[in-house]
Amino acid sequence: MKITTGNITGTKSYSPPKCPSSITTTLSTMRIIEKMMNRAILNSENWSKDNTRVEYDAQNEISRVYLHGNLIAEIGECFVTLYDGGWQTPTTKSRINAILAEHGVPGEYVFQQNFQWFVRTVQGVKVSDKEGFRTVPFVSGMVLS
Repeated sequence: MKITTGNITGTKSYSPPKCPSSITTTLSTMRIIEKMMNRAILNSENWSKDNTRVEYDAQNEISRVYLHGNLIAEIGECFVTLYDGGWQTPTTKSRINAILAEHGVPGEYVFQQNFQWFVRTVQGVKVSDKEGFRTVPFVSGMVLS
């Protein structure tokens, strides 16, 4: 495969990306800041570290997560609303996937293919096998419940 980057041209072997269903985001593989973020969400606390902030809205019982001041998720008792904050970056995706791993349905996650974000989500009822999932384009403001 021929690769051109700026004024540099070279060859590099290419292997196709692995199937997105092979993604594993668990508490053991999360970044420390993501574990702390999830703990604040779980404990309904306000919390902030570096570029990530959790604000708990006691009146509506919702935690809001911000990355660089941009809203990326709202987490309630029975739902998670996802936003990209205008930036579909690896860090945004990592934070969202950490939230889904802890507060979403097992097996749901965000992934990127050909520069476009998608969400693997359950269709209908909660299931534990891959046949119960579907892939949909990511839309900022989408609600998973």
